[in-house]
Amino acid sequence: MRSTFPIEEALVHSPDAPFIETVESYLRSKHNLDPWTKRSYSKSLTRIAERCPTIADFTLELVNAYLAAKVLSGATTLAHHDGGTAKRLAEWLVSSHILDANPLDGMVVPKQPKRRRKPFDDSAIPLILAAARESQQSDRDVTIVTLALACGLRKDEIRKLRWPDDVDLKRAALWIRDAKTEAGVRCVPISPHVVPLIDSYVKDWRPSQSPGPLFLNQHGDPFSYDGFSQIFQRIKRRLPASIDFKIHRARNTALTNWRRAGVDIATLSKLAGHKDIAHTEHYLGDITPEELARVPDAFGKFYGRRAAG
Repeated sequence: MRSTFPIEEALVHSPDAPFIETVESYLRSKHNLDPWTKRSYSKSLTRIAERCPTIADFTLELVNAYLAAKVLSGATTLAHHDGGTAKRLAEWLVSSHILDANPLDGMVVPKQPKRRRKPFDDSAIPLILAAARESQQSDRDVTIVTLALACGLRKDEIRKLRWPDDVDLKRAALWIRDAKTEAGVRCVPISPHVVPLIDSYVKDWRPSQSPGPLFLNQHGDPFSYDGFSQIFQRIKRRLPASIDFKIHRARNTALTNWRRAGVDIATLSKLAGHKDIAHTEHYLGDITPEELARVPDAFGKFYGRRAAG
């Protein structure tokens, strides 16, 4: 969103204030949001601002009409995100005493369609790793991508891993402390394929041996969110267009592979850091024929024998 401030946040406390300036005041007040979420909020509210000159025009009728048009055009996911962001802004307008009553009271946010990001095909994994090896920082980037594929971490969880506090190579375990959800601190096993990659990166390639973020840029500084995202954008440019490379699909791949190896869904949910096991089920999709083949014949076990006479 284009910056409109020099207006101080404290002065934007009027229903007559331009909507776009009030939005920026709202975003400035959200100090704990990560950059990606704040940028997403900004895009959502900027779209609504195109129909809303002042905060007094921010009405239930206007927002409902906007969301209905998005749903009708097939942009249901966009309507879901924009509706949720608009609802949060409306609550903040009341809590900040800009408005006396919630202008969106009673609004129903459109539900997000349940589209599952599919895991990468097995044939895509070697191509993804090869693309990471073409980087100028290949040892770092291969380690990051393999970690995502093998351990199912979110992108920002990888960025925020700290050395040595969160990485126990002897026990092959990672501690994820700064998670997206409120599921709490979790421990994730490190694949034997990843342990030597991390060990080699830290000993031979990490720009600094001081404690701090595990992965550093070439200058030895911690990555910003955007800087870390650029690693995956560069990898995507080296891949065939047929591979829809999104790093979050690596997380789906890890969970799917654990499931293929026989890990139960309750354990998978803990490894993923999901509060709700239903969210894990959404990640995994339907039961595959291979999984059905592993289901034991419980009926035959108990009732397939002749009754003792």
